[in-house]
Amino acid sequence: MYNKDVSEAADVQESPKIYKAKEPRSVALFFMFFMAVFLYFSWDELFWRYLFIGIFLYHFLLLFTHYTFSIQSSRLIHSTHLFNWRLRTRELNHSDVSRIQFTHENWSAKAVVIKTYKGRSLKLYRYNDKGLFHHLEDYCYEYRVPLKKSKGYLILEDMYDKQERNT
Repeated sequence: MYNKDVSEAADVQESPKIYKAKEPRSVALFFMFFMAVFLYFSWDELFWRYLFIGIFLYHFLLLFTHYTFSIQSSRLIHSTHLFNWRLRTRELNHSDVSRIQFTHENWSAKAVVIKTYKGRSLKLYRYNDKGLFHHLEDYCYEYRVPLKKSKGYLILEDMYDKQERNT
């Protein structure tokens, strides 16, 4: 009764890992502060008032924006959320991807650019989970998607490997 059949256990698939990223709050708060100051001094001018209110609201909404990314079999799924509402979802099959380029965002953060045959490229950064990059490499090897690693990315990868070995 409590023993599972081996065939039943094989049919159960692991749920894909969902990687999450958020916009940095400090940047949004910085711009909101300056837009509030500019708005105070330019309230009489109608054009500047609406411009600064729009920029202020944009950065206010950025405070509540987050992104999710997952790899499900041969599909790459990227979603943008505002609060808990899904605003946009983009699904890419392995046949849609022309190459995956591993690069760096700055000298302390890795990034990935997924180039497609049609449409815009998908840039993944601010994902702090190291497993994302390893899963994307495995995805490239499994589905024979060309991958390219920039010199900056290789330097960051060596630096992270040295830090892991020292700890």
